[in-house]
Amino acid sequence: KAGVTEFIWRTVGDQRVRERHQQLNGQKFSWIDGAPNAGFYHTNSFPGQAGQCRCVAQPVAPDWWEKL
Repeated sequence: KAGVTEFIWRTVGDQRVRERHQQLNGQKFSWIDGAPNAGFYHTNSFPGQAGQCRCVAQPVAPDWWEKL
């Protein structure tokens, strides 16, 4: 409802972060599609969805928010 359609993948940045999630850190993805090959069995996924994943999604504000 707030118009947020994208997120930036963020990891906690320690040695326990999965290699694939390290690669996704800082990249922008759609809330509809998720990040490619981020989940188990190379499925699209979202931060925190995989077992014991501690990654988070940083919302990307739409351009019109800056005009408020």
